[in-house]
This record gives sequence, C-alpha cells and structure tokens, in this order.
Amino acid sequence: MAKQPNQTTQLPEELFHAIAALVSRMIYIAEEECKVAPFELLVLWHIRHFGRIYVDDQTVILRQELTRMLTKKFRFTDPGVSKLLADLQEDGFIVRTAVSNKERARLFGSPGDTRVVILNAHGKAKIEEFKGVIRTRAGKWLNEQNRATRIAVKGFQPVLEGFARWLVRRYEPERVEMLYSADTRE
Repeated sequence: MAKQPNQTTQLPEELFHAIAALVSRMIYIAEEECKVAPFELLVLWHIRHFGRIYVDDQTVILRQELTRMLTKKFRFTDPGVSKLLADLQEDGFIVRTAVSNKERARLFGSPGDTRVVILNAHGKAKIEEFKGVIRTRAGKWLNEQNRATRIAVKGFQPVLEGFARWLVRRYEPERVEMLYSADTRE
C-alpha cells in the first residue's frame, strides 16, 4: 500500500535527543579539536559541495551564489558575508578573487559577475581533519561494542549510506532551487 503524501512518520523522541547530542558534539569537535568555528566549517563544506573544480584541484564558487545562500538561509547582511569571507581568507582557507569573463563562462556556463571564492588545499584539509576526528570517534565507539552490536551496525551501514546519497542528491548543485527555496516540504 502506498504511503499517503501528508502522512507523518512516527520517530522516537530518543532520535531527536541523539541528533541534539551529535550536533553539540560536532560543534565541540570543530571548535576545540579542529580550531575552526562550526559555521565557518559549514561554509567551507558548502563551497566544496556546490563549487566547481578549478586549478590545482581547488574548488571555486561564484561570490554572488555564496552571498545568496548566506543571506537567504542564514540572514547574513552583505557586510556580514564580507566579514565572514575575510576571516576565512585570513585563516588561509579560501581566496577571494576574480576570474576572467572567459573563465567565468567556462566554469559556470554564463556571463556575469566574475568575483569568486576559491576553497584552497588548506580549506579542504580542514574539512578532512574534521571528518577524520569523526571517523576515529566512530571507529573507537564501534570497537568498544559487543559483537552483536558491531554486526548490527555493519548491517545498517548500507541503509545509512543510501539515506546519505538521497540527501546529497536532493541538494545537488544543479538543484539550487532546493537550496534556496522557502518551501522545504519535498
């Protein structure tokens, strides 16, 4: 029987407690262990996911696209975006620059504003550092569990990976309307 479109799935309250605990732990890991503000890490990740591959395996995104996301989703002001990007550049994670009109058209498929933000190797390394800490913690936790739990977790891994792939596809760069849309019911 097909599920009704507006039918609500019952999720246990413990799931929401777990999400809150994970988010607060990830904030701690970003700040205390990786020495990066969690929101700055989020911006680096956004550039990596929505940007285009550029010179020397760097990732580039249009400054206007990054500004649009920050102002629409997080209510940043233009000066707030400029300050955030200045901080990220000062920390060595990004480079703010401009590309030629020809390069802009090649990378993004249309003419327009040529200002870009480039996620450099140091910025990518910061993302990988954070992921490494998370992987280490998960591995340590799994190794401390009994055999039955380890088997159950490994059996659940394909479901988790499928969910992650679905979630990432939902916000693919070609689907920016999902990212910027006010309607999140899909």
